[in-house]
Amino acid sequence: MDSSQAPVLLTRVCREWRTLARSTPELWSSTVSIEGINFPASGGYVNGRSFAMLEDWLSLSRHRPLTFGYISHPHDPEVTRRILRILCAHVLRWKDVYLEIQGREMIPAPDIDSLPCLTKLEFLGSPDHTESWLPLLRRSSNLRTLLLDWWPEFELWAVPWPQLTALSIYLPSDFAASAFNLDQLVGNLSQCTNLETIDLNLGHCCAVIPAREPVLAPGLLELQIKVTTVGILEDFIRAFAAPKLESLTLCCEYDADGQDVSVAFLSFLSKSGWPSLRSLRLGGSGWREDKVVEILSSLPNITQLRLRSQSLNPEFLAPLNLRFSDNGQLQSGQNPHISSIIFDHGEKSSTKDPKALADMIKSRWHVPSNAFDSDGRTIRRLKEFRMSSYSLDPGKLKSFLCEQFQQIVDEGFTFLLIRSYAGQVVWSSLP
Repeated sequence: MDSSQAPVLLTRVCREWRTLARSTPELWSSTVSIEGINFPASGGYVNGRSFAMLEDWLSLSRHRPLTFGYISHPHDPEVTRRILRILCAHVLRWKDVYLEIQGREMIPAPDIDSLPCLTKLEFLGSPDHTESWLPLLRRSSNLRTLLLDWWPEFELWAVPWPQLTALSIYLPSDFAASAFNLDQLVGNLSQCTNLETIDLNLGHCCAVIPAREPVLAPGLLELQIKVTTVGILEDFIRAFAAPKLESLTLCCEYDADGQDVSVAFLSFLSKSGWPSLRSLRLGGSGWREDKVVEILSSLPNITQLRLRSQSLNPEFLAPLNLRFSDNGQLQSGQNPHISSIIFDHGEKSSTKDPKALADMIKSRWHVPSNAFDSDGRTIRRLKEFRMSSYSLDPGKLKSFLCEQFQQIVDEGFTFLLIRSYAGQVVWSSLP
């Protein structure tokens, strides 16, 4: 919360605008950001005026549902407690809430039945009294999206959450030495009939208590898993069966023992939603080129493909080349319905044969207007392709791209490069 936010600025234009702004509660109910209250622009300490501004802001929102975020400061525990008390006085109006509590400060849950307006909660940190909030949140029937730092205090927060549609879990580095209890997390997943998205960002996880048996996620549409090793990724893959899955992201940061996760993944496909899968992202180590080709051949319906740390050699690219008969029937080539490809394959990977890459892309752009597959379904041409610029020799990059792709770009094809500027990664169009 600071004086540069839009509602405050409106009050400074003129008297009429000030009156109008302060009498329009919608302006004050969805723009509250309290991150800066611990770091006032003048001073370096929190004074009484800061709390008065917060209370004024909340009062101007009247009875409207509140969207706000608060990031505490670990060196100001009393400030944290005071701000939380102010916010909790309006807890019945919480709608979309981001709380990042750095330290142990957290007040007990208020003595109410539920949070009737709450639809989304992002709760980061390991504060005290978290267990007192669990019954209240479970009774909040409109809560659809929950994001948590997974500290030991949150073991009791495992599913089922019957009302949730999205569950995201981030494992802090402080908890990395402990085994993540996957069996407890997913043990009641079959009861989460409304759960559509699971995002597990466990990049610091060093050990897992595996699930005793695969659990059915009946309505799951999107699954994202990021872990450290192939062995842990295998444990997670084996834990889920998702017959309606549409989007899958699997990332493994390290591969110290040279394991291959592809076998476990093919087993996952056999019991999950491979016919419905439309988007696939594979990242990190543990994916052999020949196994990735085999995986893709098992997913005929995917339309979006993203691969990271994948060497683009001719053996991998050749099966993706499309060839058609004179009447438009697909004669060879797999996954003809992919419309978007991203190869973000890292500084350690390379494009060993740029021409093989160009041939694959152009074969998916120059698709006959009457093209169809063996099932009679229409085949559309590739819409966009993205790749890392550092995967090619920088000295030859521009001339190669212009030589190979300028014509199809002029025809409307979207070719984007990922580049790095001052530590920021951006996408840019063909030079």
